[in-house]
Amino acid sequence: MELGATGVELYTYNYSLNDDSLSEALTGGPFMPIQVTGLTPGEHALYIQATAQDGKKTEVVKFEFTVK
Repeated sequence: MELGATGVELYTYNYSLNDDSLSEALTGGPFMPIQVTGLTPGEHALYIQATAQDGKKTEVVKFEFTVK
């Protein structure tokens, strides 16, 4: 495989909405969707950090978005 991939690599995604607690978690591949419901109209922020199987972590990333 290319780019050092060893096959299907799983990641743990820690995330939270509107605070940086990273209190939610899910495990999946590199393109894991996160579904949320019940967001009120207005400004929101998703905070997310991925951890690879070897323990390496990404920086915490903040995605700001608007619900209309």
